[in-house]
Amino acid sequence: MAEVSAASKKGIFYGWWVVVVCCFVFMTGGIMSYASTIFFPAMMKEMGWKPSDLSLVFSILMWLPIVFSPLAGLLADKIGCRKTLLAGICCFLASGLLMSTVSKVWHVILYFSVLTSLGQTLALSVAIQTLLRRWFMKKAGLVVSIQMVCSAIFQAIMFPTLNGLSMSMGFRPVIVKYVLITQIIAMVLVFLLIKETPEEMGLNMDGITDEEKNKFMAAIGGQMMKEKNNTLGEAIKTPQFWFWVVSYGLWLGVLMGFMGNVTTIGISYGYDPKSVGIIMTYFMAVSIVGRLMAGWLGDKLGKRNVLLVCAGATAVILLAGFFLVNSATSVTILYACLGLFIMAPMVLMFPWIGDLYGRTNMGKIMGIALGIGTVLVGAFPMLAGMIKTATNSYTPFFGVSAAAICLAFILIFLIRPTETQKNNMGLRK
Repeated sequence: MAEVSAASKKGIFYGWWVVVVCCFVFMTGGIMSYASTIFFPAMMKEMGWKPSDLSLVFSILMWLPIVFSPLAGLLADKIGCRKTLLAGICCFLASGLLMSTVSKVWHVILYFSVLTSLGQTLALSVAIQTLLRRWFMKKAGLVVSIQMVCSAIFQAIMFPTLNGLSMSMGFRPVIVKYVLITQIIAMVLVFLLIKETPEEMGLNMDGITDEEKNKFMAAIGGQMMKEKNNTLGEAIKTPQFWFWVVSYGLWLGVLMGFMGNVTTIGISYGYDPKSVGIIMTYFMAVSIVGRLMAGWLGDKLGKRNVLLVCAGATAVILLAGFFLVNSATSVTILYACLGLFIMAPMVLMFPWIGDLYGRTNMGKIMGIALGIGTVLVGAFPMLAGMIKTATNSYTPFFGVSAAAICLAFILIFLIRPTETQKNNMGLRK
């Protein structure tokens, strides 16, 4: 043990290799989650479909985690994050290959909505987030922000690239080549490099040595208790759990409402269908700064404090959009401004679960939390469409979204440290 600890101090902490693999899986699998934005324009052109024909596809994608999240959490804790990751990657691979054969709308629902949702939940929402929190505590926000930044850069490049290729070459060969290359590489990396916990390798979280850990304990008078972990039953009995669930659902629902309808929102404010994808490029590019700052500041100033600032800023931007957006230029500015703040929960909410309830049962707790929160997340893309149908404008949706973020702000403000978090705070000094 002493030899491993000494080695970890001299060399690169193995947790950073875990971060590298997770980043690759997250950014390549994330593209499949937004296949509706990338590949559907070419698909509709080839098949002669209208946007209304595919209206249920994205909503079903968002709603299915209600069922899949508890399963993913159970698997992550039962068989391990590594095997759960591999299962999710297999879903992405199968989804892409089968999507190249679609000829009916129900094919899209089964191959994209069901398989991609399962892959997204297994790999991106639960396994990766649980894995990173098991390897890092005091740098948990930073490593998730690194993952998000890598994803944003990749998506900013690949969104217009894949969209352009699919429009010129057809979506079928493009999606097949993409998933074969990226998901097979992802499988190999996960199989060879992913380890479940630092303890499995004789290491400590964040790469601190045994000597550093002992010195810290001595400095605080040896009063630090053994790391505490809540069970799922204990977690759901706390008000913090329910405040987290609803605030997550509201905030992510607004995010998915804007991202899932970005094409139709852009077109409704004057964008040409061939160039509307540039909105996501601006959004993703600006969000790089927002994601990195959210993670870094979350570790320095506290995840709750940074989330409150970002929620407040997001609400103000959405309210401004309600009054001011009336053109292609103004909707682009709205998305770019949102990119700075609206991604904060994707960076900080998941590791915050580990802070509140410990690492051991994080998969189960997060799986149930995500499953319940998805009820709200899945509602917002549909709500945006319903508002557009009823009013012939997306502007009222901006106002509704601002109100939802204000409610999320209040709930986050009410989340106080649990006894488990207070007990484990010593490990974060």
